[in-house]
Amino acid sequence: MDLGFQGVVYPVWGKDLCNGCTLCAKACQEGAIVSDKEGRPVFDESKCVYCGDCIRACPTDAWKGKKKGWLVRTGGKHGRHPREADEVLNFLPDNKVDDFAAATIKWYKENGKPKERIGSCIDRVGLEKFKKEVVSAFSKA
Repeated sequence: MDLGFQGVVYPVWGKDLCNGCTLCAKACQEGAIVSDKEGRPVFDESKCVYCGDCIRACPTDAWKGKKKGWLVRTGGKHGRHPREADEVLNFLPDNKVDDFAAATIKWYKENGKPKERIGSCIDRVGLEKFKKEVVSAFSKA
């Protein structure tokens, strides 16, 4: 995955609609939601991967999506010398995906060597250079 986009959603909980069923906590595979003594969810954002499973599991619509977008990963590859992609941006808006891809391709054309994968180029010139020259323009998007 030289460049990958994964849908993400920021969950928010509405106390008034919650019936305390604990399905959201059971659905959260990351442990970002645990239930208190009354069955009400306690959300730990530091563990959340913004998958939206809590929203889909909630039968009363107490969980809603506050913000949606795309998690952007770059530089990953399979094969003989696999490389895990770097997560470079979260919550990229829909209308900026094509622009991000174009900016990445432009950066690669300026910095890459023939037959070099994006991840190898990033390893050679530095992830911080990629973030400064590509990602920073979209961080406020």
